[in-house]
Amino acid sequence: MLRNLLFSVLVLQALHDFRATSCDPLTGNVDNMVPAQDTYALNDQATVTCLTNYIVSWAASAADNSAEIKCGAGDSWAPEPLVDSFSDAVECVECNSAVSCTDGTCNAGVCECNDGYEKSDISDPRLCTLVIQCPALTLTNQAADVTGPYDPTTTVTVTCSAGYFVEGAADTDTVQTVTCNQGGAFDVDLAPCVACADGISDCTDGTCNAGVCECNDGYEKSVISDPRLCTLIQCPALTGLTDQTVDATGPYDYNTQVTVTCADGYYVGEVGTKDQILTCGSSGDLEPALEACVEIPECDVLTTDVNVVEMSPFSSDFTYSDGASAAITCSENYIISWATSINDNKGKVECDAGSFVPDPVDGFAGTVGCVACIDSVAECVDGTCTDGVCVCEANHETPNDNPRLCTIIQCDFKSLSNQEASAEGPYDVDAVVTVTCTDGYHVSGGPKDVDVQTLTCANTGYFDEPLMPCVGE
Repeated sequence: MLRNLLFSVLVLQALHDFRATSCDPLTGNVDNMVPAQDTYALNDQATVTCLTNYIVSWAASAADNSAEIKCGAGDSWAPEPLVDSFSDAVECVECNSAVSCTDGTCNAGVCECNDGYEKSDISDPRLCTLVIQCPALTLTNQAADVTGPYDPTTTVTVTCSAGYFVEGAADTDTVQTVTCNQGGAFDVDLAPCVACADGISDCTDGTCNAGVCECNDGYEKSVISDPRLCTLIQCPALTGLTDQTVDATGPYDYNTQVTVTCADGYYVGEVGTKDQILTCGSSGDLEPALEACVEIPECDVLTTDVNVVEMSPFSSDFTYSDGASAAITCSENYIISWATSINDNKGKVECDAGSFVPDPVDGFAGTVGCVACIDSVAECVDGTCTDGVCVCEANHETPNDNPRLCTIIQCDFKSLSNQEASAEGPYDVDAVVTVTCTDGYHVSGGPKDVDVQTLTCANTGYFDEPLMPCVGE
């Protein structure tokens, strides 16, 4: 009977082993299995390697992320060789009883972080970090007793800056406390600190707008410790003025105008402008910027021009101040440089920024003085008008008494004695004249047989050689 019972047990065991024919590949946090197969037969062995920082479920240390396993009965894997006291599933896990979590607890192979901690490093599933913190406070007109971010349960005391109070409270309430909770948020919202509030604290020379004192026109905040006080804007006094005087001493209140005047003989901007009007602006500066005064240039007397014979009144120091007027008279046959008629030999001039200008003549851009000619007004005869001077044609010249008349240059003999010329004069430039002594005479200073001289008329109006007299034998 015992033999029959033992046979039955062996048959049942064989039937059980026959049904467990394969194991599936491991999945979940597994990097690879070697050999890699779709299925593994009973008693097949393989090497399983877990993902980085994962371990096999029976690991003895954090380094055990790879091990040999064997397909056993019941379609399940087991460590190879078997590990005493291990009866859990073969898999890759984050932790176990031998490999713990940092700031967390291992539960079924998974690290569960302690309160206030979370997993922030994807590459290390066993590391819990204190990242559920309350962020640093954004403060305006406030200061905290400790800087953030803040750990859970931390209490922060926030105090308003001088001159500010907690919005919605009395103007003496300047302190608030907030506590960071486990969820990374403060237990209460932090109220802003304000300088003013309707009916609680008024602004001086300003208006309260959303808790901020906005100063009236012409006022500004100048006292940091009192944000409710607006003071009148002032511009500093003008100092270090050179060749200038100011009509009022500073400092100057907002919108005040002051007049700065150049000293005698000086101007600003343009000749004739002596005053600058400046206004104290909202920036605390006088506007526009003050310009320097420059000395007004004088005009030199025009009689240094030989063609100006008179200036009236005449300046004894030979200069005229800016704006001074005078009448000029030109030499005979000369006209003023802005003349419109050949008879305009007199005119009035005015000193303007160091140069004389016609008074009054608009649009004249030339040099004031006396000239010989002006095209279409007083033209040259046998010459060209250039810069008020007649430039004569070749072999022509102007006589001293008429600068517009160009006459041909000629040579002539004052008189001939005991001599005869080959042609009657006068003679043009380059003309050749032969002068012969009368019978019985010869050229003085030469041999008795030389009685002829040959002369050429030069463009100077004289012959190229002097005419020698003829003398008797």
